[in-house]
Amino acid sequence: MKSSSISLLAVLGGISASMIPATGHASSLPTVPTFFNTTIQNPHYPNFWAVGETATLTAQTWSYFGKSYTDYMLSVTAPASAIYDNNSAYYKVGSPTVQITAYFDSQGHMLNSYGTNGNLSLSAEFGGKAFKDTYAIYGKGTTASAPALPGSSNPTAGTPPKNSTTWSTVYSNTSNCPGSPCLLYGAQLTAVGADTTNTSTVQHEALGFTIQNFSGWANKPPSYLPESLWLFLNTGGSNYTNTEITNNTAWNKLLTDIQHPGTTTLTSFTISNEVTSIATVPVPGGVWLLGAALAGLGFARRTRGSFGSMKAA
Repeated sequence: MKSSSISLLAVLGGISASMIPATGHASSLPTVPTFFNTTIQNPHYPNFWAVGETATLTAQTWSYFGKSYTDYMLSVTAPASAIYDNNSAYYKVGSPTVQITAYFDSQGHMLNSYGTNGNLSLSAEFGGKAFKDTYAIYGKGTTASAPALPGSSNPTAGTPPKNSTTWSTVYSNTSNCPGSPCLLYGAQLTAVGADTTNTSTVQHEALGFTIQNFSGWANKPPSYLPESLWLFLNTGGSNYTNTEITNNTAWNKLLTDIQHPGTTTLTSFTISNEVTSIATVPVPGGVWLLGAALAGLGFARRTRGSFGSMKAA
């Protein structure tokens, strides 16, 4: 499954590269990291980045029909520095806010109340409590000088993707993004996995989620690629570098507990201003202009057995 996804990504990357002019600020653009997990798709373009977030893992004890239960809520929130990145250029999100919530039992099993179709499944509720595992990124802006998201002709760095995607400046008070702050991207977390790789040459140690049921500015047109959300600790600050922190005991224990659930008990923690999130997003409706190329890929996918086994997240 993974090799099929990577092959398709490579084809898409080649098409995009051939249609997008070379950027004069390539060194300023972030590089999408590579993670190793057989369940969670690697991040790919386009994506939302956010840095400087704080993660807390908190134990919550509650009762249902006289019986006591304990669950752990992973919450990642911050008025973080955030960008929308599509490989050739990135766009600064105005006054961003990131909200990520996931629930686990005391042994690291994800308590997900959503079935494979994304609808609330009563049978999946734990002790009568619905756990809504979600991800959302907001932007706030009302003027041309400070929008929620600049238009494609106004990248913060790089060259706008004139031949692949285009959109108008996204404000917080327009019909395509009502309310303030503006929901740029929302999704539900449906499965979890971890990358605990840490060698002399490769250092990752990241937490990944599959995601679906998209909303906001980047909603969900037909997609040929799975989407995912990854969290890792990063010393790069607002520069979106991938200098991963690998010696945080609390974070590493969480990853181990989730990668091998049932073998130990979760431990509460707070990690301040070091979390980076990167979410692969569906392109916003109406801006994906590679229709003919994607149609060809869809035909190839139907005719080649290696693509037929790929599952969208």
